[in-house]
Amino acid sequence: MKTFKIVLNVLLQCTWGCVQTFVGLLLLLWCVIVKRKKPFIYNDSIVCELPNKSGSLSVGLFFFLHPKAINDEYTKRHEWGHTRQSLLLGPLYMPLIAFPSMIWCNCFRKYREKNNVSYFLFYTEKWANKCAKLGE
Repeated sequence: MKTFKIVLNVLLQCTWGCVQTFVGLLLLLWCVIVKRKKPFIYNDSIVCELPNKSGSLSVGLFFFLHPKAINDEYTKRHEWGHTRQSLLLGPLYMPLIAFPSMIWCNCFRKYREKNNVSYFLFYTEKWANKCAKLGE
């Protein structure tokens, strides 16, 4: 049954979620070939460490972790939760989840700090945690 779920996940991510999975594949190839990072499997996703100081991100079948988060189970589960969103939304994942999440992460940091607002209160992040069965 586990093998069936993995095959179904890969099939759906490569068809229904082909846009984000293609972007993820390009990023994975860059991480592996240029930056010499070694990918690994987490649940049914392919994971690789990002070679810079940027945050973590999820694109289709793949997710990428900040170097300090590579051993952080919470971050891995959260990013895996984004892969579930990709499965559900398919071609709508990028405009509904990925882009708003990147804007929330990169443009509203000072707002969150000033107003003591959790990063995980934004709908994209809260939903990813719910998909990953993470508590708030």
